[in-house]
Amino acid sequence: MDARASFRERTATNRKLLGLILRERSLAHRLAITAAVVAGSVIVTYSLDRAYPEGHLYSVNLASSIIAAAFGGLVPGLLASLAEALVVDYFFVEPRGFILDSFPSVLRVVLYVSFGWLTCYLVAHLREALRSSNSERDLSLELARSRETMLALVSHDLRGPLSAIAMAAKMLSRLVPEQEKATKYSQYVTNAVDQMSFLIDDLLDASRIEQGTFTLKPEASDLGRLIDQAIRSVEKDAAKKDVTLVRRTGAEDEPPRVFDFHRLLQLLTNLLSNAIKFSPASGTVTLEVRCEGELVTFRVRDEGPGIRPGDREKVFTKFYQGDHHTHPGTGLGLFISKGIVSAHGGSIRIEDSDSGAVFSLELRLRPVSPLEQEEAAHAFQ
Repeated sequence: MDARASFRERTATNRKLLGLILRERSLAHRLAITAAVVAGSVIVTYSLDRAYPEGHLYSVNLASSIIAAAFGGLVPGLLASLAEALVVDYFFVEPRGFILDSFPSVLRVVLYVSFGWLTCYLVAHLREALRSSNSERDLSLELARSRETMLALVSHDLRGPLSAIAMAAKMLSRLVPEQEKATKYSQYVTNAVDQMSFLIDDLLDASRIEQGTFTLKPEASDLGRLIDQAIRSVEKDAAKKDVTLVRRTGAEDEPPRVFDFHRLLQLLTNLLSNAIKFSPASGTVTLEVRCEGELVTFRVRDEGPGIRPGDREKVFTKFYQGDHHTHPGTGLGLFISKGIVSAHGGSIRIEDSDSGAVFSLELRLRPVSPLEQEEAAHAFQ
C-alpha cells in the first residue's frame, strides 16, 4: 500500500512539473525565466570553481541550459544555451578571458546549442500534443453536452404527444360503440405509450450516469414497503410465464433507513424483470434480503441459462445484450442499475452459481434513529 501511495505521489509530482514546463507564457516571461536560470547557474558555477578549481564542474551549465530551453522555448532557449557556453568559455576555461580560442571551445558551444535546440524541439512537440489533447477533450465534452441537451429537449418534446396519445386512447375506449374492441385497442396504445415513456426515462438516466450528473433524493424509507412494491410491479410479467416469485427477507421488522426509495425500486424492478425474462416457464425467481447493521444485501436469483464468466462485466455496460435475438431489449437496464448502486455508494456483482444467475448488491443504508422517527412523525401531524 505504501509503494502504491509513493507511486501516486511521484506521478502527481511529475504531472505538476510537466504542466509547469508546458504552460503557455509570453515571450517576455520566457526571456525573464531563461535569464534567471543562466544567472543562477553562473553564480553556482563560480562558487564551485572557487571551492574546487580542478573540478571542471561545467555540467551544471549544461543542465541549466537544458532547463532554460525547456522553460524558455526556441528563441530564449537557444540564446540561453549560447550564453551558457560563452560564459563558461570566457570565465572558467583556460586561458580565461578568451572566447572560441580552441577547437574544444567551439565544440562546447555547438554541444550546448545542440542540446538546447533538441530540448526546445521536444518541448514544442509535447506542447502541441497537449494542446491537441485538450482541444479533443473540449470537443468531446462539448459534443457530450450537446447530446445531453438534445436528448433532454427531444424527450421533453416527446412527452407532450405521448400524453395526448394516451388521453385520446382513453377517450376512444369510451366513445366507440363496440366497447370491448375499443378497450382492447386502447390498451394496446396505452401499453405502447408506457413503453416509450420508460425508454425515454432510461435514455435520460443513462445519459446522466454517463455524464456524472445522476443524483439521488435520499429520505427515510421502509425496506418492507420497497420490497412489496418491487414484487407487485413484476407480478403480471411473472404470471404470464407462470414464474413463481419467492421472497426471503426479514426486512419487515427493520427500522426505516435512508435511501432513494424510487431509485432502489427502479433497481429491484430491473433485476426482477430481467430474472423473469430469462427464467424458463414455470421457473422460480427468488429475492433475498439480509440486513447486518448498516449493510443491506439484496440477491436476485433465477433459474435461467446463467451468465458466462467472461460476460459478467459486459452485462453492466451501456447497450450490451448477450442474447438479443431470444430476449430483446435496450441494453440499458443493468447499466442504469449499476449507476443507481454506485450513486448509493454500494456494489453490484454476479455470483457464481450452479444454475441460473445470481445478482448480488450490497448497500450501506443508515438506519433512522428513534429520535429522527419521532421528529418525522411530528412533522407529518
